[in-house]
Amino acid sequence: MKTKIFLFFCFCLLFGVGLTQLSAQNGQNGNGSVTYLYWCDVFSHSVINDEGDEIDYLEGTVIWHNIDFFKDGENYRSVGHAVDVDVYSTETGETFKVSASNDFQASTLSTTRKFNFIGNNGSHYVGRCTIQVVLTDEPPYFYYIYTFEKLVCPGNN
Repeated sequence: MKTKIFLFFCFCLLFGVGLTQLSAQNGQNGNGSVTYLYWCDVFSHSVINDEGDEIDYLEGTVIWHNIDFFKDGENYRSVGHAVDVDVYSTETGETFKVSASNDFQASTLSTTRKFNFIGNNGSHYVGRCTIQVVLTDEPPYFYYIYTFEKLVCPGNN
């Protein structure tokens, strides 16, 4: 009898652990998260100073390591980190190394981006901004509003 109770206990324990793992990985179909790489071939980023002037505009391609979080089957948040970057200045042609992270909130269609752009000719931009996605009825059906909360340009002239 003790053996049967012990085996039943072990079965329930293992079954419960197995179900816990399945629900944690349920992702898009329920609650949980999904991890993936996302290739962004139209990366663009304005660099705006304290006076509101655009001092640089960066474009290129970035591969993001993303984690999407789901609740009741709805993606409510995505967090991403740049892992492979080919970004350049449209003003000077300078190429940049990028360390950046995004935190996208689906309910507000806004992303908080923390960034560190280091150019091969000495330009350096460090900061945090909010990127608001605005949807429209006309092509391309959306545009971005950048709000810079912090921008530091160490070593720039």
